[in-house]
Amino acid sequence: MRINGGQAEVRVHERMPEFLNVIFPLGVSPDELPLVRLKVEGNSRVVQVDSAEMGVTGSVSRPQDFGENVRVPLSAEKVTNQCTWRGKQWAVYRMKPSVPLEPGEYGLIVGGGKLIYDFAVE
Repeated sequence: MRINGGQAEVRVHERMPEFLNVIFPLGVSPDELPLVRLKVEGNSRVVQVDSAEMGVTGSVSRPQDFGENVRVPLSAEKVTNQCTWRGKQWAVYRMKPSVPLEPGEYGLIVGGGKLIYDFAVE
């Protein structure tokens, strides 16, 4: 995954930022929302994503693997068991890193890589 631009516009000084009102479809684990460290390469920020492995019977899906020291563990606190948004049922969480973030570029990867919300820690 590549984001154009050498740095995120959103800059924070908090090393343990909270992500409020994060919603997941009922039955989906908040573990499926990866927070990753982005590597600056020239005028871009990148993260290598490996999300499938090949077997003799074809492609086997597995959780996204980002390699060593890339994914940051998140803790999730359920705010409410259920809410309705756009006609679907969701659970609402408050999330934050389990460890203080080092200065650098980060991204929350949503929708299996369809979106990435980037920010930087000063």
